[in-house]
Amino acid sequence: MFLIDYQQNQTTSSENYNPRPIPTMSKILIIDDEAAILDLMTKLCEGLGHDVLPFQAGRDGVDALHKENPDLLIVDLRIGDMNGLQIIQECGEKYPEMPIIMVTGYGSVETAVEAMKLGAFDYLTKPFELDDLKRTIKRAMQRSGVVETEVVPKAAGE
Repeated sequence: MFLIDYQQNQTTSSENYNPRPIPTMSKILIIDDEAAILDLMTKLCEGLGHDVLPFQAGRDGVDALHKENPDLLIVDLRIGDMNGLQIIQECGEKYPEMPIIMVTGYGSVETAVEAMKLGAFDYLTKPFELDDLKRTIKRAMQRSGVVETEVVPKAAGE
């Protein structure tokens, strides 16, 4: 198979076709003490083209939050060493533009309302559908102005 490079009007082999992402990949920090759920969310986000920083401990996640400046935070309500609402409050105060998605297996209307008051963008109850998480991430990124990652071909000679 051959591809035509319209800029140089040359025909090249598809073996030389190397797509590259536009440098707008989002950085997502995830804090969840359940290893299986953390792994699942990490793989989903990586599959969507995002750079993922997964943490099982709340304090480690918060430390990374201050160092890494992520575009989105996904946090569990109940984490072994911290409460997700505390993390949302701290993030809401220091990073008010960063969207936060809370996930929990202990959902209640009161907790959801509290999370939203503290600055959460949205709230998902475990178990959640992966499509629901994908849609929520996309909406959060659109709200924050982060553009979805696209793939564009490399120019000849790159």
